[in-house]
Amino acid sequence: MFEKYSNIGGILAAIYLVAGCSELSLVPAYDPEIESGLNAYHVEVLDFISTMETSRASLNGSYKGEKVSAYYAASNAALGNLVIQAEASEPNATCGQTRFAGLGLAGLSQRTEELANDLGNALGSDLVPDGAEIAQGSCTAITLKVLQANHKSMQDLHRIEGRLVPPTSTITRDLLNDSVRIALTTEKAKK
Repeated sequence: MFEKYSNIGGILAAIYLVAGCSELSLVPAYDPEIESGLNAYHVEVLDFISTMETSRASLNGSYKGEKVSAYYAASNAALGNLVIQAEASEPNATCGQTRFAGLGLAGLSQRTEELANDLGNALGSDLVPDGAEIAQGSCTAITLKVLQANHKSMQDLHRIEGRLVPPTSTITRDLLNDSVRIALTTEKAKK
């Protein structure tokens, strides 16, 4: 009887050893730093948009203001860091239609590429990255690049209009809320 259990124990030990040493991962690792970075960004961007809406008559709300320039520099750096972090954690990952569908985001990759190209053309901006560039990488990296592109679109609209006030601020807030929600959903699906 002892021999029977020792064989089973040996088999289980071998399975644990192989599983522990293998690089096989069915689900990419959840990164709490990406989640906390997204939450921090979301609070900051909502605060920024609200401040811009209430500062419409002062220099503080102007695109050329010092505080505005500092905000865009810091937020662009923070979002860029999140993208790099996602790409580094899954350097060879791709986000196929099956994975997008599993997250409830079917068709997002193609639409992302189309919308990024349309937006870049409409704004005449070099700030909005090429759609093909956005649509590469892990699901998390793609959703973060979409958020980054939408944030840069807000910056472009602010630059073009001089101020960030309704209805532009309302549309931008909704767009960024949706972008953060999608990125958080994608990252939390890894838990």
